[in-house]
Amino acid sequence: MIIREARLEDKEDIGNLVKEFHDESLKDYGISFNIECAKDTFMKHYQSSLVLIQDNKVIGAIIGTLITHGMDTKKAYQEMMWYVTKTHRRYGIKLLKALEAKCKENGIGYIVMGHMTNKKSERVERLYTRMGYEMLEVQYMKTLS
Repeated sequence: MIIREARLEDKEDIGNLVKEFHDESLKDYGISFNIECAKDTFMKHYQSSLVLIQDNKVIGAIIGTLITHGMDTKKAYQEMMWYVTKTHRRYGIKLLKALEAKCKENGIGYIVMGHMTNKKSERVERLYTRMGYEMLEVQYMKTLS
């Protein structure tokens, strides 16, 4: 397993990974999927993203963006997607720890992670708590026609 900064050439693998993430989590919320949109989003944020590689294929990623919190002068890393293929989930924590190290190295003051509210919520909340994260807010979504 290799964890490294994302590169432009990861675009195709990321498109497939986002499709898998959508099929496992997002479609339950009525969110549609467009692979070109997923690749486009990655292209805008690849410089602040990490990938998990096995056999020259992306099998996991944390895609995010740098923001200013609004209440503080410290920069924050806002995660947009953290996903590892089912068969490699055990490497997800290593990916998150690599992100934390990269953020510290670059003077980022906060990491903001999210998770879907579904049958895995309690398990993800326990993981974040064990790793020192605190609940920040709850968000609600309404689909408009």
